[in-house]
Amino acid sequence: MNHDDDTFPGMWWHSVAANPDGVAIDSPATGTHTYAELHRQAESTAARLRAAGVAPDVLVGIRTADRHAFCRALLAVWLAGAVAVPLNADAPPVWVREVSERVGLAGALVDGETPGTVLLQEPVVAGARTVPGAAYVMHTSGSTGRPKPVALSHRALGAYCRAFNDAVGLSARDRFLQLAPPSFDVVFEELLPVWCAGGTAVLTSAQPDDPAQLLRELERRGVTVAELTTVYWQLLVQYLRVQPTPVPVSLRLLLMGGEQAPPALIEESLERGLPMAHVYGVTEAGITSTVRIFDLERPVPSDSVGAALGNSTVRVIGEDGVPLDAGEVGEVWIGGECLADGYLDAPAATAARFVEVPGAGSLPPGRYYRTGDLGLLDTTGELRVLGRTDAQVKVNGTRVDLTELERHLAASEVVAHAAAVAVPGTLGGATRLVAFVVPVAGTDPAELAARVRNWLAGRVPAHLVPHRVVTLDALPATAHGKVNRHRLPDLLPATGPDVPDTAWATATQRAVAEAWQGALGRPPAGPDERFAEAGGTSIDLLTWVVRLGERGIDVTAADCLDNPTVRALAAHVDGEEEQAPAQRHLATQQNEARDVLRRRRTGAEGRS
Repeated sequence: MNHDDDTFPGMWWHSVAANPDGVAIDSPATGTHTYAELHRQAESTAARLRAAGVAPDVLVGIRTADRHAFCRALLAVWLAGAVAVPLNADAPPVWVREVSERVGLAGALVDGETPGTVLLQEPVVAGARTVPGAAYVMHTSGSTGRPKPVALSHRALGAYCRAFNDAVGLSARDRFLQLAPPSFDVVFEELLPVWCAGGTAVLTSAQPDDPAQLLRELERRGVTVAELTTVYWQLLVQYLRVQPTPVPVSLRLLLMGGEQAPPALIEESLERGLPMAHVYGVTEAGITSTVRIFDLERPVPSDSVGAALGNSTVRVIGEDGVPLDAGEVGEVWIGGECLADGYLDAPAATAARFVEVPGAGSLPPGRYYRTGDLGLLDTTGELRVLGRTDAQVKVNGTRVDLTELERHLAASEVVAHAAAVAVPGTLGGATRLVAFVVPVAGTDPAELAARVRNWLAGRVPAHLVPHRVVTLDALPATAHGKVNRHRLPDLLPATGPDVPDTAWATATQRAVAEAWQGALGRPPAGPDERFAEAGGTSIDLLTWVVRLGERGIDVTAADCLDNPTVRALAAHVDGEEEQAPAQRHLATQQNEARDVLRRRRTGAEGRS
């Protein structure tokens, strides 16, 4: 591991030496672990990696949902001088194998037999690829329809940690909640800067099921800083409207990012005692590039995501490559010390996106990343993000390229042609993926949606499985014969199947059904349709809880998971036993429903 103080490994060594007895991680499964203890754990694993033949600068995968195990594995890979490649622990094996083979992993660390431990699952590949100087390789959506591996150097990662800490003022007293899945780069934001400051990473066993649980977690564990996607934050504010709850006194800063945040909701959040900041960034530019800390003394500007970090440069560029004046809309370019090295094995894509600017001209010299985001800088230098220049979209904080989804749709044996769009959900910041498909002749239309969703679930991560599948006779086309994406949202049915009033046997069932429609955008097909099978994600589940609260029904997400139909939940609320024959085997199906929803944790999966 490099001891250079300009890199994160150097900063880690400094924290271990300066604060060996300080608490580095606080885990619900394994307890607290000091810097010295976590370092010894990581060094033990690193020694096993070296003994197995892991050489400097080779790529080592990390596939675990255990947060303590991830911390140990990450540090171990760096102590061994290798490059970390986080992998989605819940993704289908087909997707993981494709990603692993493409980047050329030397081996992979996976969960051990006890919490907090990891094993080298695969033999080390002789002569494996090396990426000198890289800290990690993270996959992100790409315009080719395939995830692109992005390599970030140790030096860029160290620069990011210093700048982020300066912007948000992390110290050894801070306890940063670690919520993001290990396969999204926000996990580095929740771990590394607080470690550089000598503070504590507060690990969770899983994403809190609902806002009430999150607030209890923050209070019980003395969290000072946490980060949420914009959608989850909006649900939290709406929950506080229904169930006014004191904000934990320990919380000094709540970061949110992923989509634009309505200014009025930010003001309401501040008034309710939530100390807010908006962060914006992309994987290729080192996680976060701008920060805007809000307070009630300053007006909240519309759509502002803040000003650039101290060692970053943010500019808005016109089509001619010239910087635009304040208020003019163009493409957002990010420069500075935190930029990634580029895309592995993709020199053309790297050259197209990572631009070297010479000394002459109005743009400061240096290297810039073209984000593909449309935006403008206001007169104070703060950035406002207004959309995209390509087919990429944000779905509950996760960057998705629609062509990637369309590639997998087209591979299904029941799909002749396909296109996908993202449409607004029931919350201002939420979006939903919708697939429009032309079925192969002879396919039963009644079975098409389920077959398409099941096909995708076995091949792609959960955030790429569309919320709805709509059948068309033909895709709308432009005058040039290309798919007309702009017309697709107009072809989306306004609601799902009509359910007669007689479907609801009680007033409680009707209220539960109305809340369901508020969450999913369509009514349930009947009293026994299950929420997960209707396409509900974990964010939809939280929305269902909030909508129920608005109707005076106080339930938790766990209640909804255990009672995933209108009939079952209404019976739970009314304190009655279920009577319908269709519900006799519901108990045996509940664990399956919980697993489906928890695999769809699209609301906590990073913002890049």
